[in-house]
Amino acid sequence: MSLEYLREYRTYFHIGKHYGLSESTAYKIIRWVEDTLIKSRVLSLPGRKALLKSQMNYEVVLMDATETPIERPTLKTQLVIDKASQKVICTSFIHGKRHDFHLFKQSGVRFQASTQILTDSGYQGLKKIHANSQLPKKKLRKRPLTKQEKQANKTIASQRVLSENIMGRLKRFKIISDRYRNRHKRFGLRFNLIASLYNFELMR
Repeated sequence: MSLEYLREYRTYFHIGKHYGLSESTAYKIIRWVEDTLIKSRVLSLPGRKALLKSQMNYEVVLMDATETPIERPTLKTQLVIDKASQKVICTSFIHGKRHDFHLFKQSGVRFQASTQILTDSGYQGLKKIHANSQLPKKKLRKRPLTKQEKQANKTIASQRVLSENIMGRLKRFKIISDRYRNRHKRFGLRFNLIASLYNFELMR
């Protein structure tokens, strides 16, 4: 029932009908499963503190943001992904159409100096905080990109395509790709459960 809810984002009413239960019972069961999984720590992300632990030694991470439509206006999610294992390390959330770099600064996510970050042009200004960052060079109105800069952008894009693929896998769960109907305070919990399920499948 819980997987059907996250993956297909059917209403509690329709899930309850499918299992011969009332709408309120379906709601209580799904909520209990979500809370139990989070408390058990069986499905959990390493978290942003893991990025600063020397024993973790993340050489290259991918950082990207995605939007989930809501009634008004959007929910934005930032993901940090270990390039080597392709696992999601941590997430951060913000309401509204905010700049990706604004989300990063508000998230409090920080990295070891040796960790290289690959990200997109939405994180302009990141190099001032973390020197070991690679992001595409933006074309300015009065200064077009050189051939070398265009080639460098292509190289970064080819390495970053992994984060787009992982975003696509997570968004197979319609609860984070369709318009989110529920209370926003449980959105982060559900997104992290889905990311943890993705990590769990990678381990298998």
